[in-house]
Amino acid sequence: MGRMTANPNSYNISLEGEVSDILSHFNSDFVFDIIKDNINNRFNYFQLAMVNIPASFEARFKSAKLQFPENVDQIEEIRIDTYNQILNILSNNFNVQINYNNITDVYSAAYYLYDFLVSNFSNNLVSFFANYIVKEKNSLYEGLQLARFKKSKDSSTIYAKKLYKNPKLAIINANLDYVIDNICVFDISFYTILNTIYQDKNIIKYLNNICLPIYDFFKTTYASLLQSQYRPILLTNIRLEIQRLSINEDIDITNIK
Repeated sequence: MGRMTANPNSYNISLEGEVSDILSHFNSDFVFDIIKDNINNRFNYFQLAMVNIPASFEARFKSAKLQFPENVDQIEEIRIDTYNQILNILSNNFNVQINYNNITDVYSAAYYLYDFLVSNFSNNLVSFFANYIVKEKNSLYEGLQLARFKKSKDSSTIYAKKLYKNPKLAIINANLDYVIDNICVFDISFYTILNTIYQDKNIIKYLNNICLPIYDFFKTTYASLLQSQYRPILLTNIRLEIQRLSINEDIDITNIK
């Protein structure tokens, strides 16, 4: 009986079918649905970072290129288109313009912008307010005339004074609702938000160069949420983060006059 030989055409058809099956998951409807779903659910992950979808996609693209080296060009085309789709969705949902002239790596742009606006959105918002308050505690205390609350005997003030070594932070903590409401009407630039959230100057510069808010980002995206149904949990998390930051702060315990 003759020896059977493999049909190279059948093998190639099988490979092409596998590649097509993998790449079919990155069609426009799939990308739109998964990104939109994560945008809508980003408020359900307070204190927990969501999966960064561009990072997950990148891992799958790299794996596909290794598995199907003959189709690298086709995979790369789908890869670039996928990240452009993500940037377009983020642009439309958050009213920001994407400066493609400053983008040399579309994956990095999608990754960092998605992290900022979606996967770490809640943590970033909390981090901004907490860091801003700790940094600007002196000007907030003076500007909002918080000294008038110093002698308050309510339980929150008494507890805050025991909790914080810094007396100004104690008064701010006890009157956080009032302080936050006032901050929400401040004119705070997009760059200030980035600079307050991130420690890595390269990330700050990168996001500021590729992303231009069409409207007042602070008021429409951050401040508006402090007047929504998410206010209670946001205030709680901001208060906890201020407490965490104050522990390691080089505290000035000058008496309040």
